[in-house]
Amino acid sequence: MFRKIIILGLVLFISGCVGLGGIKKAYEGTEKKKKELAVIECSFGVTIKSIDGNSDYSGSEWKCDYAVIPGKHKVSMTYYKNDHVRNGKWRYKDIHTIEFETVKGFEYSLMAFEKEGKWDMKILAASFELNSEGKSKKTFWADYKKVN
Repeated sequence: MFRKIIILGLVLFISGCVGLGGIKKAYEGTEKKKKELAVIECSFGVTIKSIDGNSDYSGSEWKCDYAVIPGKHKVSMTYYKNDHVRNGKWRYKDIHTIEFETVKGFEYSLMAFEKEGKWDMKILAASFELNSEGKSKKTFWADYKKVN
């Protein structure tokens, strides 16, 4: 009996890893193939607080990848900058919300930074499809609108 439970646990763990490869599902309904979805991820200095108003979809830099249905999405986030002089991170307390359009087959990396003393950001979109060198076949800077 114990052996069956261990085997079942391993099967469930492996099948979870195979589906979206560690990417969390951030949409309603049945699971879809990765190529049918878009992925939103935290990157340089970003902590996602919610996606489309759902705070269950949250995470910090390099630790959040969410599969979404292609289309328009609102992402609320905070950001920080590394303070190497004081050996730590300086977090901005304000929550910023942006809205942008996603396309299937692309990963959207949210990157925040300070520019001329003000908060700014960029979204790098990269296709899942790779070229012979292992790099995305297509990348571009995605447009977004600041909601607040």
